[in-house]
Amino acid sequence: MTVLFNEQLALLDTAALRESLLNEYNETKAQKLDAITEAELEADLQEWYNTADQINDNDIFGVAFQQSVKIEIFGIRKIWERIRKVLCKFLSAGSTASEIIDAILNAIAAVIPGGIVIKWILNRLVRFVLETGYQRLCPVA
Repeated sequence: MTVLFNEQLALLDTAALRESLLNEYNETKAQKLDAITEAELEADLQEWYNTADQINDNDIFGVAFQQSVKIEIFGIRKIWERIRKVLCKFLSAGSTASEIIDAILNAIAAVIPGGIVIKWILNRLVRFVLETGYQRLCPVA
């Protein structure tokens, strides 16, 4: 069972979250929005990671310093790469959208501090992964 929390540290119902993400993705797909670039996603994930870490630490002092250090030490790409590696371990070419979202939620629980969900960024991550597809997301080396 995946344990995730919202920004107020309230426990999330992952089944309801999965359904909400799938419905929102289908609505977005119907709107035919511009594709999300990997660079945009990486920047969003860095913001998510830093915000979740800040919420976990409950430290309002030195936030700007902490964020600048994290960007330099971890780099934006490393967060996306860690999530991508977790996803590729659990997905296959035949994975359904629901299975992909479950894998994304598991990856978030493993990579983002405290399993804290920032919904708008999670929506973008789901959209990026589903639109990218397994073959491009997890190329065979």
